[in-house]
Amino acid sequence: MLRISKLYLNILFATGLMVPLSTIGTLCFHASTSIVVVSCIAICLGMFPVYLPKGTLWGAGVVTYIFVLSTNGPLTACVPLFFGTVAEFMKHYRWNVKRIKFFRLTVTFGMFFYALLAAWYSSRQTTHLPYFFHILISVATFEVVNYIILVGIQLSIGQRVTLADGLGMFNFLPLIATSAVLTMYIQFARNWEFALLI
Repeated sequence: MLRISKLYLNILFATGLMVPLSTIGTLCFHASTSIVVVSCIAICLGMFPVYLPKGTLWGAGVVTYIFVLSTNGPLTACVPLFFGTVAEFMKHYRWNVKRIKFFRLTVTFGMFFYALLAAWYSSRQTTHLPYFFHILISVATFEVVNYIILVGIQLSIGQRVTLADGLGMFNFLPLIATSAVLTMYIQFARNWEFALLI
């Protein structure tokens, strides 16, 4: 069981290395003003998480991940994912880089990357749906896969996880809010030929 737990974390760690590599590649060869702007927004959202009912914290940076995912694909979406996640860790460790556990940070990258790929796949399968439901399914897929992987991490390090705890962590409010915001923005941009970030 211990070997399986270590293998699980090591796979996430190895996958997590893709995120900074994709970020470097995108910024070096495919950088654009829109990616820089979205990444700055991701940093701000990472530093100021949203407090949900029951005291749950929600990283609203997922808005930027899904937006770039829907317009540029998963590798480009790694850019705001990278900067938003680093901002969350920096704030958590009170801006002390020496205190950051880089293995944990990279495992988190891996967790988010798998969730991003799942959201991208669901996005490709739901293009025929109205845009709100298309985005809603993408966001929901990201959050569900992210939660499942997180449970696996908690079990692998010996934490006890109950169904009640899991249901408490999962909240449909941010899914609906994110979908509504992205839908309104993209529809507004298309209707008025507003080119910023699209």
